[in-house]
Amino acid sequence: MPGFMEFIPVFLNRTPNTNQSCKPLYRENHAPNIPHHAVYPAGSVERIALGAPLMSAHLPTKELYDSFSEFTKPAHSTNHVHCPECAEYDSLLEHVRREDLSIEQIGTVCWGPVAFLVPDAMAYYLPRLMELALVGSSNKDGKPFFTQFLVQIGLHAPSEPQFSRLKPRHVALVHRCIEAIGKSYGKEIEEECWEDWLEEAIGKWRA
Repeated sequence: MPGFMEFIPVFLNRTPNTNQSCKPLYRENHAPNIPHHAVYPAGSVERIALGAPLMSAHLPTKELYDSFSEFTKPAHSTNHVHCPECAEYDSLLEHVRREDLSIEQIGTVCWGPVAFLVPDAMAYYLPRLMELALVGSSNKDGKPFFTQFLVQIGLHAPSEPQFSRLKPRHVALVHRCIEAIGKSYGKEIEEECWEDWLEEAIGKWRA
């Protein structure tokens, strides 16, 4: 099926296995022609100016962060003893607060810590990932971050181990986020035939 990024979102079992590589498997055929947006730290005047209309319309930033405030930063964000790649990502996030998590640190589907976050770290960083997906950010390759969010979060069921710390209210917020992506980027999604994958993600996260 053609689309923005024709990923095969098949990730290796996130349970550490020393006989497997940690690298997620994916395929990318092409990216959409969507303008690159600057990405600012959470709370900056510029970032609020960019994202305020969208966030306030679909998922207010304060509500988003308040809902996840019970989760504190874990000592380790990945299973750092598993392999050099996991250790690299853990070191990358060692001193990064969720509100300061940048597109450069998130990386891409090909390289980045999101697919390797332990449950506590996923719960901690998830509101920032949701925020960046909703404010029109582009990832490190200059591609729309919301497509990466759908691949790495949306197309994975909340019952998977990586999301085990989430409660029903958190799952409902992710569902709202994915629905908001559909409303906000509907034209681009329709043009690139991503409707089925969007609907699949909405269905997976429907509480």
